[in-house]
Amino acid sequence: MTLDRRTFLAATVGAVALQAAGRAQAPQQVSPVPTPRDWSRLEPIAYPDPDIIALDPRFRQYIVANTPIRRHHIGTLWAEGPAWNGVGRFLVWSDIPNNVQMRWIEDDARVTTFRNPSGYSNGNTFDYEGRQLSCEHGGRRVARYEPNGTVTTIAERFEAAPFDVEFSGGRFRVKGTDRAIGILELARQTPGGLDATEKFVSPQMTFPNGCHVAEVEIDPETGDCDIVSYVACDDVGNIINHQIVEGQMQGGITQGAGHILGEEAIYDRDTGQLLSGTFMDYPMPRAILVNNLRVMEHPVPTKTNPLGAKGVGEAGATGAPPAIMNAVLDALRSAGITSLDSPASAVRVWTALRAKRAAGSVAASTNTT
Repeated sequence: MTLDRRTFLAATVGAVALQAAGRAQAPQQVSPVPTPRDWSRLEPIAYPDPDIIALDPRFRQYIVANTPIRRHHIGTLWAEGPAWNGVGRFLVWSDIPNNVQMRWIEDDARVTTFRNPSGYSNGNTFDYEGRQLSCEHGGRRVARYEPNGTVTTIAERFEAAPFDVEFSGGRFRVKGTDRAIGILELARQTPGGLDATEKFVSPQMTFPNGCHVAEVEIDPETGDCDIVSYVACDDVGNIINHQIVEGQMQGGITQGAGHILGEEAIYDRDTGQLLSGTFMDYPMPRAILVNNLRVMEHPVPTKTNPLGAKGVGEAGATGAPPAIMNAVLDALRSAGITSLDSPASAVRVWTALRAKRAAGSVAASTNTT
């Protein structure tokens, strides 16, 4: 013979009551009397747990009340499907006859209309990303509302629960029935309904690598630098779209060339005002900045992710600055210049060459004297 908890507690209380009556004593109250629900006050009201009974009055003080109950809203005709959104910190419920959903916001306790019409929904929940899943009787579907405003139908065509639908051989079917639909047909009938996203976080980091070589020519009369040839060979792992990789490298290398040959934020020494705040004063890198650009591939798959990819996002912009600046210094070394701060703009290069010539003229005149 087995007894559930409530039956056991009821029998125990009855035995205690009979024993007390046999001693001709007044019966003692061994459990708290439920307090009538009073909604006239604003503070939360706590109610005792009916499953907790103190057989000995001395232990009554240790009974902990249930979670406090607070009324947030009145006026809903038929409220069902309450769901708490832990991301946005608000409570949603459905008013079925009025075809709306209401929302109570934790920050300021306001109650607003959340969705109108609601499809006569009567069940709601939120997933871990804060997306609402709603059972809508009006459309006979379970819908998921995405952050971008689109709606994904979770279950509709079969009028079945999602866990009753299985997929195999390119077709969806309801378990134990002959109702089925092909994935291509379903995609045509529900545009966007099969869209899905997934996130992969690699347990280890991976790094692309490569070699960049730049050749420059400098006009000693103006200080102007021209990139006459540039070759880049990079290992970015497995490549899916070669055109995207090549375009990414071309753009990154041009951006790095602009950083070395002109881009500079100049501020007024006294006021701190930015003087190069427009493209009238700040050079914009252009495609003709790098001539004879050649991009080569040397893919070596990485073992830290299933694709074997290492990434190409900043490969060009990382390799170009040191390659081009080293080429400029190598060209200036023939004029006796071994150090120059970037950017190697025309005025900086011309100033450095002029200073070197002046120093050489002074030294020559001193030796002659």
